[in-house]
Amino acid sequence: MIFKKRRYPLPRFPHNVAREFKLYCEVLPDERVLEFIPEVSEVVAHFHELSEQHPLLDIERVDEIGRMCTELLQTYPNCKPAHKRMIVGAVRYFASTDDPMSETSFASGLDDDVRVLNHVAEELGRDDLYLEE
Repeated sequence: MIFKKRRYPLPRFPHNVAREFKLYCEVLPDERVLEFIPEVSEVVAHFHELSEQHPLLDIERVDEIGRMCTELLQTYPNCKPAHKRMIVGAVRYFASTDDPMSETSFASGLDDDVRVLNHVAEELGRDDLYLEE
């Protein structure tokens, strides 16, 4: 089959999800990316703090996303450059406070993060990492 239908394409709405994700994509030295792992834990902890003022924030979902980001970062050294770029982009997208769907303003605020991460997992052939949408 020449063209494979993607199970997890990048979201088209909001229109700037794909653009924002691609802006974050870059290949970094392996040791720098492994430093992201504790940073992901800090982001997750920050979301836990925010959940006290923002009841719409799905903390279980935040924890799932944090685990997926950590798993992707751990596989980073063994990935080809195109996949490395995507891993960095997905983790940065999750950590960003400027993504198109605010995690604290919308009940669906983490949906775009999940779609981006599932897209990356699909590209890496890691269907074991998919998060339920």
